[in-house]
Amino acid sequence: MDCEFTEKVSLLLDAELEPGEALRVKEHIVVCPACQQAQSDFLRLRREIKAYDFQPRPFAQAGMLARILNSEKLPLWRRSVSMPVPLMTLLLAIIVGLGVWSLALRRASRLAQSKGATEKAKPVKVLPSQAEVVEGSGSDFSRYDHGERAAIYKVRRTGLAATVPADSRQ
Repeated sequence: MDCEFTEKVSLLLDAELEPGEALRVKEHIVVCPACQQAQSDFLRLRREIKAYDFQPRPFAQAGMLARILNSEKLPLWRRSVSMPVPLMTLLLAIIVGLGVWSLALRRASRLAQSKGATEKAKPVKVLPSQAEVVEGSGSDFSRYDHGERAAIYKVRRTGLAATVPADSRQ
């Protein structure tokens, strides 16, 4: 195939030549045995390609099918996010740091509130209750009341036997 029209024979079979040039190539094919051979080779190759039964491999077919089905745009909550490990580590450290900072601020505000409450409370002079005076016991918790919480009073009762005269017991 050393003829200069060999490429033009392929273009003629593909219908890519202008009508005037196509007529000139057809006339040349009639007289040139190399171009006749090229034309028959091109036609045979075209028939073989059309007759070839192409079956993709199962794993390749499954991959192509998955790619076609996944070509739809997924909603934001169904998308996967990928990021480099150092960036993920940095984000995690920032989140943990913010959590620790938030807890420290909360604790500091609670301490400030408790200091403010104790400073605002006026010292109260506590008088001993009657139970302490009578019995001398330290069971009165009213001295711990600074107006912050409900006071709890505990008074020891004396038994009825001690208050009731002996002759009325019978």
